[in-house]
Amino acid sequence: MASNHADNLTPRALTNVARLGMGQDHLITISHLQRLCGFTLTPLHTGQSPPTSLPFTLNIPSKTDLWSKPPSTHSANQPTFYHSLPLAKFAGAKVVVKFEPNVLYDQAGIAVLFPKRDSGSSVEGSRRWIKAGAEYEPTLGGLKKSVVVTRDWSDWSVADFRLQSPGGGGGIGVQRVEVSVERIKANEGGWGPSLLVKVNEEVIREVTWAYAQEEDGIEEVWVGVYGARPTEAEGDLKIEVEAFSVEVLE
Repeated sequence: MASNHADNLTPRALTNVARLGMGQDHLITISHLQRLCGFTLTPLHTGQSPPTSLPFTLNIPSKTDLWSKPPSTHSANQPTFYHSLPLAKFAGAKVVVKFEPNVLYDQAGIAVLFPKRDSGSSVEGSRRWIKAGAEYEPTLGGLKKSVVVTRDWSDWSVADFRLQSPGGGGGIGVQRVEVSVERIKANEGGWGPSLLVKVNEEVIREVTWAYAQEEDGIEEVWVGVYGARPTEAEGDLKIEVEAFSVEVLE
């Protein structure tokens, strides 16, 4: 449930101007708080109402996932709250979440969805998306920094995750995950812009096709906080969303 302390958050704290090392491109940080900023988060694959303050809790039932694998698996029912904006204006985003993963493939972080690529206007059929954050995989050593990049089929990258507060009884405890995606401006050699993905300040992936727009040059992107629990389990996975912001080019 969303907490009821929006009055404790000031507009000034939510609209700071930032720079991401992108030359003279100016960026404006915008918060996802409807009451203060005049726009809403859109729910996807969740019955929860859009939050009006931070932090808020995102409830993740089991048998939810965002994943594509040959020959025929295309899962896209992950609970998400997202903000839609023109791809050409998208400069970056940041999500900070806390959760206690204890079931195989429990995961949380940021999702970047391209709803119109290859699939008309329905994100459920989209074959291009990016998700990043942390995912629980005991056979790989436990919780991992995780990035999945999908163009038709998913390509998974992982890195070691340093636990901040190991739990008792064999569990890993509640972990804080900071995820960011950042537009890298085009450089010499004719390269276009790409999207740099970081988890807990470590670069995990550069996505070179993120800004390759459709022929008409008009495309939207959905940027949000998500969670998934692909494995059958009792109860929901609880994800506390501490921070959520998007940066746009002027």
